[in-house]
Amino acid sequence: MMKRILSIFAFMLFSCSINDDQVTYEEKIVLWANLRSNFPLIDTVFVSKSASLNENIPSKDLWIQDAQVHIIGDTVNLYLYPIPGAAGRYFTNSNYIFKGGETYKVQAVVGDDTVSGVTTIPEKMEILSLIHISEPTRLGMISYAVFCLK
Repeated sequence: MMKRILSIFAFMLFSCSINDDQVTYEEKIVLWANLRSNFPLIDTVFVSKSASLNENIPSKDLWIQDAQVHIIGDTVNLYLYPIPGAAGRYFTNSNYIFKGGETYKVQAVVGDDTVSGVTTIPEKMEILSLIHISEPTRLGMISYAVFCLK
């Protein structure tokens, strides 16, 4: 039995070598947005550069301030403006309400590079159950709510 275990261990050890030096890091544009059904855009859209784990660069230097950012849907093409004093953050002055069941594309153009993501906002969110947990502490009561979503 011990011989079999050692054989399996040796096989795993020598057959699963990972050589991290084979992967060459390539800087990318990172785009983040939060679209909610039946709401206007309530959070900023973020645009930044990625960085290698080996780079010693402050995160504030990764924010992109000169992107052309759009949210495009079947009936809308919103231009997002840079927020003064908040590098890498973009917002719109539109009160457009995002609709459930519709597909939207969020796109950022930086120089010759373009990054985009497409999402379909769910039409509805069903809550199957709600579990409420209360935990007494010395300083008071801590409550948690756990939602089980469909």
